[in-house]
Amino acid sequence: MAEIVKRRPVTRWVAPLAAVALVGVGAVVTTAAASADDAPVLPPRSAEQLLVDLHQPTTTAFSGEIAVHSDLGLPDVAGLLGGGTSDTGVVPPHAADMVAGDATGIPALGGLTGLLTGDHTLRVWFDAPERSRVAVVGNREESDVVKNGTDLWVWQSAGSQVLHATLPTPDEVAARLPSQSELPDEVLAQLPKTPQEAAAALLDAVGTTTAVTSESTASVAGRPAYLLVATPKTPGTLVARVVVAIDSETHVPLRLEVYSTQRTQPAASIGFTSVSFETPSADVFAFTPPAGATVTELPEDLKDLTGGPTTRPDGARPDVTTVGEGWATVAILTPPAGVPATAPGSSGAPGVSGLLDALPQVSGPWGSGHALAGTLFSVLVADDGRIAVGAVPVATLEDALAGTTP
Repeated sequence: MAEIVKRRPVTRWVAPLAAVALVGVGAVVTTAAASADDAPVLPPRSAEQLLVDLHQPTTTAFSGEIAVHSDLGLPDVAGLLGGGTSDTGVVPPHAADMVAGDATGIPALGGLTGLLTGDHTLRVWFDAPERSRVAVVGNREESDVVKNGTDLWVWQSAGSQVLHATLPTPDEVAARLPSQSELPDEVLAQLPKTPQEAAAALLDAVGTTTAVTSESTASVAGRPAYLLVATPKTPGTLVARVVVAIDSETHVPLRLEVYSTQRTQPAASIGFTSVSFETPSADVFAFTPPAGATVTELPEDLKDLTGGPTTRPDGARPDVTTVGEGWATVAILTPPAGVPATAPGSSGAPGVSGLLDALPQVSGPWGSGHALAGTLFSVLVADDGRIAVGAVPVATLEDALAGTTP
């Protein structure tokens, strides 16, 4: 039941905010938490009621400006990948070429990596489910992700790089999914029949690892909002709590904040500073590559974008094991048998190996390698090729590696 809830209903509840995440794989927005004086007086709503609200927004269209802040404890990613950032914080074109050009042949994607650190401003337009646009705006540069029907465009003004992909239609997507008649009766019996059942099932599924509460209210972008708070029960995690501000009228998420046990302010957050729930003009989603721009067509199967590290030409995949439970789970990726480990500094992508070499060296009974100690997660890349990652301190990753064999 837990797996059904995780895969299906939750993705619908967070769909509006997920559109913003298109440009910020893992990046989130910081707006300081509202003080008690800013908290509007609203009728009480339980956590279960708020989850139902998220499932039933009164609008699927909005536009506005978003403030993004990320304090993940990462090194100067842009500097390591190419020697400095632009005034927008976005990686300059030559750095993007190093990372995406050498590794994937898709240089325009690299320009969005700057969202992983610092403060940024986004402008967003959303008209679900067919159309959306997200723009990362700076003093002299702009990067856009535009979805208009089956067309997906990624544009970076610096270097005039444009990516284009043709997406499957809703009918094509539906045809790839099993119909209800194809599902076993025991699975159908467990599927939530109403938003209320889905909310109750989700709370039940996460109950052993997470406390989900509705504690207070806040004013976000001038809108009264409820705060839905998820607090890990698992000891040893770096995540202190996750707070979602939900518009009291439209039920659209207005802000997401992730707090670390190592910070008093949000370590990562994404939230509106201004918002309108009027339907954006269709012209906003019309995109034509600028004259002289280089257009790269992406493969129909977007899984082929990188070719690795999860997939090799011979079809071999790394073995993935987990250690621990709940928010303190550690995932360990072990290279397939016969695949040699890549020593730091020898990677075919110079920006990536430069980043790896800049990380502190660690060693122990498990071996040696390089570790990133973040505010919300840690990563340990062992010299034998294993990679351990989790929302835990580096010491926990080392303990997990010590219990596995290369």
